[in-house]
Formats: sequence, structure tokens, C-alpha cells
Amino acid sequence: MSYGCLLATKYRKVDIEREANRIIKTYYLNQQEIENTPALLNYFPYIVKDLNTLRPHGRLKGLTPDQAYISAIPQTDPFIEQKQLARTKRIAANQGIGCCKIRTTHPLEIQRSEGQ
Repeated sequence: MSYGCLLATKYRKVDIEREANRIIKTYYLNQQEIENTPALLNYFPYIVKDLNTLRPHGRLKGLTPDQAYISAIPQTDPFIEQKQLARTKRIAANQGIGCCKIRTTHPLEIQRSEGQ
């Protein structure tokens, strides 16, 4: 792995951690009165379960991370089958056409020679 890739991976990881911390603070910790560290540690399993299995995420097209992880992402293009069929027909039609004659002379040169 190159140094640039390593840095990019490191920064992405930092961004993910920062975003996760922001979400946890905003939606969970700031909404509750947590008295002490043991109470906080008891609250974290609920947070993890809620984030991963119950709360849908916009970036995952409304799926939870668990659903996205098991590849339950729905097909977003309703016309995918029609596009594949049209592509197959177009390729077959193009292969059936014989090779056309390639023009070797530029159109302006043809006009000049006709005008003489």
C-alpha cells in the first residue's frame, strides 16, 4: 500500500470515528442524564443495537447497517432489465450490419473537385 493510500485510509477512519462520536453525543448522550461511568457503560449496548439494527441511515438508502451488511440493498434502477435487454438487442443488431465503406476523402475536398 502506498503512503498516499495509507494516509487516505487513516483520514477516512478518523472521519468515520468523528461522525460516529457526533451521532452518539447528539442523539443519545445529550438526551439522557447519565450519573456515572457504570451507568454509561450499561447504556452503550442499547446505543450500539439502536444504531446498527433499528435506526435506518440515509447513506444506506434507508437501510440499517446490519441490513446493508447482509446485502439487502434494494435495486435502485427500476428499468435495469429493460436496459440490459435493449443493450443485448443493440449489440446483436450492430454485429449483423456489414462494415460500411470508409470515406477516404474529406468532404471539403470533394466539393472543391466537383466545383472545378
